[in-house]
Amino acid sequence: MKFLDGRMVVHSRAHRDIGFREFRNVKVSPNRRGGFITRGSRILSNDNLLGSIPKYYFANTSVGGIEAQYGPLVVANWSSLKKRSAGEAIFIGSMAPHNWYHWLIDFLPSIYFLRELPEQYSDYPVLVPREGLQKENWRRALSLSLSGRQMLEVGGSELWKLRKLLVVEPVTRVHPRPLRTENFRLSIAPSLVRSFSEEIKLSANPISSIQGRRRIFLARGTGDSRNYNQDEIFAVCSKFGFEFVELPSLSFDESVRLFENAQAIVSPHSAGLANIIFCREGTPVTYWTWAGETVDNWYENIAFISGVELRKIEIPTGPGTADPRGEDYFLSPRRLREELEKVDNLLQSRASPV
Repeated sequence: MKFLDGRMVVHSRAHRDIGFREFRNVKVSPNRRGGFITRGSRILSNDNLLGSIPKYYFANTSVGGIEAQYGPLVVANWSSLKKRSAGEAIFIGSMAPHNWYHWLIDFLPSIYFLRELPEQYSDYPVLVPREGLQKENWRRALSLSLSGRQMLEVGGSELWKLRKLLVVEPVTRVHPRPLRTENFRLSIAPSLVRSFSEEIKLSANPISSIQGRRRIFLARGTGDSRNYNQDEIFAVCSKFGFEFVELPSLSFDESVRLFENAQAIVSPHSAGLANIIFCREGTPVTYWTWAGETVDNWYENIAFISGVELRKIEIPTGPGTADPRGEDYFLSPRRLREELEKVDNLLQSRASPV
């Protein structure tokens, strides 16, 4: 793997390169929507590969000082942003760094491949959102990805002036969002994310307490935004040998080993499901989510990358629901039981001698 003429070329496993470009005397808004670069009156961003104008304004917010957007014209007011400055840095951008899925899938793989930059950039710190440094698991996963590179903590309500800024294309194109889309709205480099997950599995500590192939039920915490009939659902899962697991109670290394050794997984739509990137190929993963979720194609992407057998149960949302992501989603125990019977039959057939 190497960088060549401004492109990172992965010869053995990748299907596309990662480019980088150096800018001088620019400003960066490292906000939670992926951030952006400004030079003069222009906003600069990576191509989202979806053939659409980038989306910078989100209703009822002023993220990064953006107050309105009319097609390619953006209205910004940066007077309230805290001004910072540095000599040189690397910028990737991070979407929703407080969210485990985005941290693990959309940010850390790009951090990992910075180790392949030319030597002349070895002293450049990478801009890392402060929001992603509040929890130990986030920090541990970041440390495994940084490979000794220095970082510079930045806040979402700050505007940074950089003398030299190296902008690296992200491994996943979750930002900038397309302004309009009727289909998918993100893209991903499968082989690069797969390489990242394999390296993390090699780097994570062995955990003696997590051994054997286990059936895992991923529980959601009581303070999470969406409610569902968890007790009723786990009662069904327990009859098929699934164990109740709350990921926040595990270290990052423990969670890597848990998913790597999982025989099967059941979960509601949740950020913790991002860890299926560490599963073995063929692992049955059953989850339920709101109808129409495929416009985000979050789990479909990483299921394809890791080779798990993804089984999705869609929960209809009420008529006129403005944003189904915030709605409660109750699953029929009978519907889940039918799906788990199929999973159980599959696992038994694999265990049976030919």
